[in-house]
Amino acid sequence: MGKNKNLREGRDRTVALLNDSLLQMEEQFEDSRNITKDAYGKVNTRLAASEKQSFLDILASSNQAIDTIFSGLDKVSGTLGESYRQQQNILNQGKAQSRADIQEGTQGALQRSGQRTQEAVDQLQPYSEAGRQALSRYEAALQDPSLASNSPMAQYRKEQLESQLARQLNARGIGQGGAPITQYYSPGYNQISAEESQNYFDRLSPLMQQGYGADAMSSQLLGNQGNLEAQLMASQGQNLSNTENRYATQLSDAQRAYGNQLGTYQDNAYTNKANIEKRLGEQQVDIRGMYDQRYANTQTGLAQALTNLNLGEAQATSNLNILKANAEQNYYQNKETLLDQINNVTATVGNVLKPVSTIAGVLKPTE
Repeated sequence: MGKNKNLREGRDRTVALLNDSLLQMEEQFEDSRNITKDAYGKVNTRLAASEKQSFLDILASSNQAIDTIFSGLDKVSGTLGESYRQQQNILNQGKAQSRADIQEGTQGALQRSGQRTQEAVDQLQPYSEAGRQALSRYEAALQDPSLASNSPMAQYRKEQLESQLARQLNARGIGQGGAPITQYYSPGYNQISAEESQNYFDRLSPLMQQGYGADAMSSQLLGNQGNLEAQLMASQGQNLSNTENRYATQLSDAQRAYGNQLGTYQDNAYTNKANIEKRLGEQQVDIRGMYDQRYANTQTGLAQALTNLNLGEAQATSNLNILKANAEQNYYQNKETLLDQINNVTATVGNVLKPVSTIAGVLKPTE
């Protein structure tokens, strides 16, 4: 009886000890699961922070590259614009100088040709004036023939005729004693008047011809001057038109070159921006894929660790329950044998929980 009592008491103590061990084991496994989840949670938090920072870093780098591109584009645009404005100023100055030179040259040519024409007309003026005077005298003589027949030369010749006839008549005794001799003079007077009248007109005729010639030449010179001035003005207009056309062409070429260059730099800038943004998207996809893999690895590790804990807990619980069942069925075994078995179970639980401590130590974040 005493032995059975001792065995029952030993059995009861064994079962109580096993129940305490089971509760302690469950608490230890629960703590281990919590530690494992917390450690993997901190790993996920660090991964999320690292992923976010990676996105921020590549976004900042991309934005900086894009800012650099468009800052350079602004500088290039300013340089091209300033160069175009300088070209425009040079073209404007050249056009203005060309117009001034053309107009000055035309005015100088007009002045010189007008001066030479006027000098020539002035040289012809005495001949023109003499011709007009001869014409006036010619027309007057036609109205009053005595102006031609009673010229000083006619008077002189008549006086010579009278003197000569007087000597001849005196020698013949005609006209002495006051006898009239006028009838002897009339034929000579008439001949002298006719000859001198013809001589008078003959002398005026060359003068009139010279006057006509001088007037005609003056008219031709003035006409030529007018034609020359018209040609010079037409040439000036054509030269000015050519200058404007050349200016418009050069300005258009400069504008087109400016637009083409600016367009090329703008196209390059936006192409580079698109490439950077494309690369940014690719990097974001790569980073997301990398961190997704890390998250997956973490989740896999967590699931594996929890599975190992659950399996270990299940195994330990099974072992304790077996011991409890053995204690119930074999309470007749001695206390020393039961205690050895309990120690073995405790050692088994320690071996199961040891990896959890190791995992917690590895996953513990650096403070």
